[in-house]
Amino acid sequence: MTLVLLLLIPPGAGLLCLATNSRVWWERLNLAAFTLVAGLALLVAGNVATQGTISALDGFLRADALSALVLGLTGFVSLVCAIYAVGYFRREASEGRVTHAQLRHYYVLTPLFVGAMLLVPLADNLGVMWVATESTTLASVLLVTFYNQKTSFEAGWKYIIIGSVGLSLALFGTVFTYYAAVGVLGPETRGGMNWSVLAGVGDKLNPQAMRLMFILVLLGYGTKAGLAPMHTWKPDAYAEAPVPCWRRNVSVTNFPANCWGASASRPFSWPRRLSWCKEIFAGCWPIRALTTPASWWRGWALAASWARWAPRCTWFSTP
Repeated sequence: MTLVLLLLIPPGAGLLCLATNSRVWWERLNLAAFTLVAGLALLVAGNVATQGTISALDGFLRADALSALVLGLTGFVSLVCAIYAVGYFRREASEGRVTHAQLRHYYVLTPLFVGAMLLVPLADNLGVMWVATESTTLASVLLVTFYNQKTSFEAGWKYIIIGSVGLSLALFGTVFTYYAAVGVLGPETRGGMNWSVLAGVGDKLNPQAMRLMFILVLLGYGTKAGLAPMHTWKPDAYAEAPVPCWRRNVSVTNFPANCWGASASRPFSWPRRLSWCKEIFAGCWPIRALTTPASWWRGWALAASWARWAPRCTWFSTP
């Protein structure tokens, strides 16, 4: 029941904000919703710590230790950003930078974004997890274009195009996972795309299909997380979005996307994963050259000497 409430509260707050026309009530509803979300996230973390993995809706929702960590981070950052947003948008409104309609835009979309973000670590099904991740992109791109400037729309287009390409690759990775699972579980099996089922047959899945899946997932969700070199949308998107929005995106969206990429190897045994790493490192000298301690020190020294150019060296931004 706790997991269900955790998912229902943010969309409910967004719908209530849509039904009201008062800035004060928008602020109160967002603060109340994210306070409840943070409290429920702590409760889920406590239940996971004492009982282990918990589930709801006949296994549709599932929370383990990694899920509890992501939920706790999401609840905490959402609450902090909601508190900061009150003063931030009051100042923006007093200076004439935002309108009443734009404020409603923000206070309606933000809970929907957080609700989709909460579903990502709770969904046991890979397909539902992908849909939730895509939903966060659709909600956040409207927040990137919040100020309705030419540069905002340019950043929004870059974000949605690059992010959608990445998530398309992630979808192909999900399809390959199901293909490998069908070869073991059969086409009539239930739960062939569930973490809980795949974890039990990970050592029997097709190695070639799973290697291809891992590459697609790394590229796809790496684009969503902003891993180099798939990070070119970040500077413009973060520069154009409201401060509470991009702060929440940095802390909440990127970390779960990285966790998804890490958890993609859950069904595989550690010896197999380590053997793949050994093959990759032994056969590719540029990777070895970039991952030795000496290269790290040289990189830090170069970054320190070019401190004023570091942002341009690591990020690409259109003028």
